[in-house]
Amino acid sequence: MNMVREWRLKTLLGLLLVVTLLAPLGVVNNIILLEHLPRIARENSAIVRNDAEQLVQRMELLMDGLQNRLMPLEIAIQTLSPEQLHDFLDTIVGDGSSLNALYVLSPDGKVENMGSASATHPQHQLEMMGNDLSTSSLYREVQQQRRTIWSDRYLSILSNNITVGLAAPVGQRIVIGEIPLPYLLHALGGTRRLSNESIWIIDRRGEIVSDTESPSEAGLINVLGLPLVQQALRGESLPDTFHYQGRSYYVAARYSQTLNWLFLVKSPAGIDDPRIRANLFRATISFLSLLVVSLLLAPMWAARLAQPVGALMQRARQIAEGDNEGGAWPRGVIFEINCLSADLERMASAILEREQKSLAIFNASPVAMMVCDTDAEFVIVDINQAWIEQFGYTRAEVIGRGVLDIDLSLAKTDCVRLFQSTQDAETHHENKPLNHLWLLHRDGRVLFCDVSAQQVIVNQHRLMIWVMEDVTEKRRIEREIRVLNAELEERVARRTQDLGQANRELSTTLSRLRSTQRELVQAEKLAALGELVAGVAHELNTPIGNGLMAASTLEDRVHEFQKAMQGGLRRSDLDNFITQSETAAGIMTRNLHRAAELVTSFKQIAVDRASSQRRTFDLKKMIAEILMTLQPTLKRTPHEIIVEAPEGLPLDSYPGPLGQALINLINNAVLHAFDEGQAGVIRIIASADGEDRVQIRVCDNGKGIPADLLKRIFNPFVTTKKGRGGTGLGLHVTYNAVTNILGGRLTVWSMEGQGAEFEMRLPKQAPQVAAESAE
Repeated sequence: MNMVREWRLKTLLGLLLVVTLLAPLGVVNNIILLEHLPRIARENSAIVRNDAEQLVQRMELLMDGLQNRLMPLEIAIQTLSPEQLHDFLDTIVGDGSSLNALYVLSPDGKVENMGSASATHPQHQLEMMGNDLSTSSLYREVQQQRRTIWSDRYLSILSNNITVGLAAPVGQRIVIGEIPLPYLLHALGGTRRLSNESIWIIDRRGEIVSDTESPSEAGLINVLGLPLVQQALRGESLPDTFHYQGRSYYVAARYSQTLNWLFLVKSPAGIDDPRIRANLFRATISFLSLLVVSLLLAPMWAARLAQPVGALMQRARQIAEGDNEGGAWPRGVIFEINCLSADLERMASAILEREQKSLAIFNASPVAMMVCDTDAEFVIVDINQAWIEQFGYTRAEVIGRGVLDIDLSLAKTDCVRLFQSTQDAETHHENKPLNHLWLLHRDGRVLFCDVSAQQVIVNQHRLMIWVMEDVTEKRRIEREIRVLNAELEERVARRTQDLGQANRELSTTLSRLRSTQRELVQAEKLAALGELVAGVAHELNTPIGNGLMAASTLEDRVHEFQKAMQGGLRRSDLDNFITQSETAAGIMTRNLHRAAELVTSFKQIAVDRASSQRRTFDLKKMIAEILMTLQPTLKRTPHEIIVEAPEGLPLDSYPGPLGQALINLINNAVLHAFDEGQAGVIRIIASADGEDRVQIRVCDNGKGIPADLLKRIFNPFVTTKKGRGGTGLGLHVTYNAVTNILGGRLTVWSMEGQGAEFEMRLPKQAPQVAAESAE
């Protein structure tokens, strides 16, 4: 029978040779027109579509890369100086191959900084700084949407060339980058697989941003009106070819939602396709060669063709019968038969490999799986290794047996219900249901499993794949977690209650501490007022005592003069009485004037300190009055007070708080700057600090302030003589008076062994808000 088939093949080949001789041109043309040329057209069309897909992906990746280069800018803008940021932007731009320039725009749209290619003139860059780009449509769109935006064709504000703009929000600022069109052309060129393939990038307005075939025409043509472009924008399927400017093209278009661009790839079709022209040429040559060869080699072809075809048939029959040990597939001298043999060999190997892969995947699955025949009362066809380990049965014990014959605690109703629910889910295109069942291990242990099923049809047999996941341990852990969450909630409630009680106790303690602090500050003020009264008493004692002594002396002279008048008055006694009266009156007058001056000064200081009212005063006179009140205290110390203050330096401020601050700083130097018995110098230096401020420094040449105390010197209760008369509130009160009432600043400088310096910088006219604080 094989011989008959071989002879029939030879006969057929002879007839074909006759037909070839009679009508070779018709046969060749039919082959070209009906088979090869349409295949080339389909391949080229598929290549164009694939290139369009890859082009969109490549361009989106490329543009994502450009966006990622802008990501470090948010940190750079916050941390770098303008000069450093400019250098950093220049580094990102580099040689300008991918970015012409980068602009950093302020929230109101002005150029704050920029980076550009090295070829850009620095003067041109300087002219760009501060330009207002808030009217730019790209800037407004990013400002409104607060996301990265790619522009249409974009006119560079730096070079006035056509570019593509990239804008992205960076914090409160906007960064705009300019991508040169040659960079896009270079990127597009890397995606072409056909040598004569051309690419258009079309923006949202229909203008051609880039054209690989005619770069000079980019931006000059608007193709929005082309039906093909309209179809692509609407997402409709496109024809395989279209005609443009008298030529036919294979075409594919893909729209990028990320870039908001349409990518159109086109390649010449029909006779303009180089492959079709080459095939027509080869067909003509083949026709001539075939005409000659067929006449000479027809018998040889028939004999040699029959032999490998028979061998292929025999090998295919062996494979169909399951015999894979037949060796290599036969080869012949005919290319097509060799290709067929190779394809059949690969197909057989692929089928075997798929079977092995499927079996390996099935057995390697970590979840228990079982396959049963639905049409044969759920007979088990196969199980995987995970199923064996989960239920404890061997493969031999279950293969070929029904699911109901194995003690899994599965009832037939469960199988039917699972089968029915799976069919219902497939009918309604729903997700497969997940069932929770209690199943038995071979040793009697109960397993809680999530069971799902999937029906497949193999060789007209309905098979059901069961997936049985043991979630017993998972359920136990979930229960423990729920119990633990309940315990945690109870603990949190108790801890919240305890924290609330502690918070209330802390609030009460803080309120008491604040009240104690106010009482101590008031006590400090009363102590200062006591010192003022002592100073007043001491200073008034001398002039009043002198006046009293002069009055007593005058009274004695009056008595003597009266006696002298009774015994006879002489002129010398009258002159002597008048002289002594004038002397006594002069002494009393001078001392009373001195007492009046002291009372007036003390009264003014007392009123200032008590009321903290605002008035205009001379700074030097006010310092002198303060020192006069401190004179009784300072006389008992060996220290020297030196005042350096200019005449006529008026202040419109609060003399009371200022005097209190000076007294506290002088007393602080007297009490803490010097060791007992040490004589020191305390300087009070006042000067104008500009037109509207004054500077007052209180300096000493004492032992200085320890470094660990210097940082908290103005905190309350900070003192080096705690328990020895120091409250630690003097400098705290002084700091509050200077900063809150006088509207100034108080700073301190000190080094151990080199004295200390307190500096007050005050406005000549205290702020109104300070008046409210003073009152």
